[in-house]
Amino acid sequence: MYKFLLRPKWMAFHLIIIAMVVVMINLALWQVNRLSQRNDFNDQVRTNQRADIRPLGDVLTTDADPKTIEWLPVSAKGTYLADEELTLVNISQFGTAGVDAISVLVLDDGTQILVNRGFIPLAEEVPAPPTGEQTVVGYLRQSAKHRSGSIDNNAEGELTEIIRIDIPRIDAQVEGDLAPMYIQSLTETNAAPYPVAAPTLTGGSHLSYAIQWSIFSICAIIGWVLVVRKALAKKRTA
Repeated sequence: MYKFLLRPKWMAFHLIIIAMVVVMINLALWQVNRLSQRNDFNDQVRTNQRADIRPLGDVLTTDADPKTIEWLPVSAKGTYLADEELTLVNISQFGTAGVDAISVLVLDDGTQILVNRGFIPLAEEVPAPPTGEQTVVGYLRQSAKHRSGSIDNNAEGELTEIIRIDIPRIDAQVEGDLAPMYIQSLTETNAAPYPVAAPTLTGGSHLSYAIQWSIFSICAIIGWVLVVRKALAKKRTA
């Protein structure tokens, strides 16, 4: 009675179901792995943010791994370059559209580092960086990377507005070399620029996607069982 299940069309049907289940289970496992990576990242961010503030030079060393030192609080003392101002556009913070003010800070030893001075709502003008020697306290951040499908900065020309903080691209128009990471200022002020909002450290939607793919694979198996049972019922009544 079951020999018909070995016919070519049925074998093709079995293989299709098996392939679907294998693919969906692997997608579920991939989402679980992504969730684990996200949780590890969140734990590292929380740990780094709680660390003591240290001088920039003690943290951003030549052999430091940017992935491990990102989000560490650092302090840096220097002077802003007034003619090297940029605005990071298309920013929204707490439901308000605006921009971030990006400046170049020159340290006493000549090191140049980008500083995200903070968020400015579109209704307000972007203030010039403060003059004279300044002490900046903030989180170390990595240079932003281009993601597939996202808008990028112009490849050529002098930038005044940027889509993302791409340090190598900005370095091309700044005299001297920029540090490989930038500082996201934590300075609290009663006027713009306001500190950039802290990241939302959640697991995202990876767990729900993993559950969905698992359910889809179970549905495929149930569907296979129902189809086979229906075919067997027809064979018995034939």
